[in-house]
Amino acid sequence: GTIVSEEPGRIVFDYTGEKPFIIDLLSIDADGSGVYMHVMSIVREDLVDLYEAGGIFDPGYIELIADHRVIRFMDLQQTNWSSQVDFNDMVSADYYTWTLPPQESSVQTGTPLSVMVDLANQIGADPWFNIPHQATDEYIREFAEYVRDNLDPGLTAYFEYSNEAWNFLFEQAAWTNNAGLELFADVPQFQNDDYPFSEFYGYRSAEMMSIVQDVYGGEFEARTHGVLATQTRNLGVLYPALEGAEYFASNSGHTIDELFDSVAVTGYFDAGIGREETLPLIQQWIDVSKARFEAGLEDTPYQYFNEQAAINLRDQSLQQQAVNDGLITAMDGTSIEDLATVHFPENFALAEQYGLDLIQYEGGSHVTPQGALGNNEEVVDFIIHLNDSPEMAQITLEMIQAFRDAGGTLANDFILIGAHSKYGSWGSLEYVGDESPIWDAWAGYNAATPGDWEERDPDAFLHGDLFRGTD
Repeated sequence: GTIVSEEPGRIVFDYTGEKPFIIDLLSIDADGSGVYMHVMSIVREDLVDLYEAGGIFDPGYIELIADHRVIRFMDLQQTNWSSQVDFNDMVSADYYTWTLPPQESSVQTGTPLSVMVDLANQIGADPWFNIPHQATDEYIREFAEYVRDNLDPGLTAYFEYSNEAWNFLFEQAAWTNNAGLELFADVPQFQNDDYPFSEFYGYRSAEMMSIVQDVYGGEFEARTHGVLATQTRNLGVLYPALEGAEYFASNSGHTIDELFDSVAVTGYFDAGIGREETLPLIQQWIDVSKARFEAGLEDTPYQYFNEQAAINLRDQSLQQQAVNDGLITAMDGTSIEDLATVHFPENFALAEQYGLDLIQYEGGSHVTPQGALGNNEEVVDFIIHLNDSPEMAQITLEMIQAFRDAGGTLANDFILIGAHSKYGSWGSLEYVGDESPIWDAWAGYNAATPGDWEERDPDAFLHGDLFRGTD
């Protein structure tokens, strides 16, 4: 960046890059006067007037999400590794930042509740909230009261306890595991079990929804949506979660289908691409892809690689052939065929037994360089291009169709905007103003698919038009 002008209280700088940047503060009291800088905002120059008028959201961002049906706030709430316990642990809208890393800070930030509700109201979308794993009953009550009183009553508030309490990459899994061991220590039906984290997750999820029900009273069914999430490939996680939820429900005069509306799974697929054991096959695709480009047979050096990857993502047939040929030694990963014939149907069947729908909380490509492949620049480059290709967009649409064919309803992307790197290409776009076949696929599906699985007021998802003034 280059500083264009500066005066007390205002610095104008020029930055022409398209990806995120970092500003280092070397001092907040450069002249030693003891008068410290307390507030700093970074605003694009063409949005200064909107900002000074009280606007919060980038109009370009609003245009992207204006037609969304549901917005899941998990990452914006910093749900993973959350240290929030009491309701007042959440930062207010005037706090100096909402984005301190939860693992590195003594203050738990995240997007304020008021801002999330404002966004949902502005675009006319159902908000999906994740309640932190350590949240007290009173936290849940005050959270639900705020949503009840401030969310457009035509919108439905989704409530999910924590995020992936089964995933031991996140602190909440160990926490819920210990909580389950303690809570069920003297309960015979939960002895000699390998899933105390899942049992507690189900129990606390049901307890959370009973508090929400108490807050909403007679409006509970019409204005809320209870979510019980699980690990898609492992019914061993969902069974004990349902058992934990049923244990709470049966001891408190409730039923599972009274408290919950849906079981939520993911729609991730990778077919083993990016895993270390498949490197010989991946390298073969890369070498042939580059050679075909150099011979003038392809328009880009990535074309053949993307085509082979897409074939394998559908049914892992190329991976199986590589095992048969002795090129690689193991089969692993999840293909579209696996999701369509095994994982989606079995989760749907179990959810249906309890009177629940099947929805997605996240979905899309999970092709990521793992282990040592994260330091292989060539592999990383090809995988990043794969994750932003028309071939991957088509596979994504096939995943969504497989989910709907299996009885699923709401399909959900993971992240709208996020930089692509060796740690994953999770964002459908990398920045506001970006273009991507992946985003086009999700947006096209959203625009063309009616949400006819539930009866809603046809005006529930209306939002205002965006007008840009001129001088």
